[in-house]
Amino acid sequence: MTTFKGPQNTAPRQTSSESGNAWQEDNKVAIGASLTTNDEVIVLDVPAGVRLHGLKYRAGDLDTGAVLAVNLGYRSVHAEQKLAAAPTYFLAASTAFQAAQNGWVDIPFEPITFNEPVQIVLKPTVSAAGLPGATSIWAIGEGRILGVA
Repeated sequence: MTTFKGPQNTAPRQTSSESGNAWQEDNKVAIGASLTTNDEVIVLDVPAGVRLHGLKYRAGDLDTGAVLAVNLGYRSVHAEQKLAAAPTYFLAASTAFQAAQNGWVDIPFEPITFNEPVQIVLKPTVSAAGLPGATSIWAIGEGRILGVA
């Protein structure tokens, strides 16, 4: 299994700043091989205490054919997990990554507060036919830092 990560996944976690309790992170994950059902892409890390209300992405062409389907959800990375994983919270069996996006795509979802640190994970449910060339997935998450309840 290959796990693809970007620089945001290893950066220090953001806390309150001059912007008050606003939280915003972005990440760019390089994809250098065809995505298979054994792979996962860690799109974004969200710290505990964030109420996530916005998530958008753009990506290059991730499939030479028209077969790639993916789930996009979250999972806790807390040592003692109490939050159940929701692998399809944002997208379920989506074919949106079969072709490149020309602009940012907003994902509609009900805002959610994470009381544990989570990863936003893209997991193929149907493998890509091939990768036209090395490309990337970009993501931006937005929310508020509320603290852990």
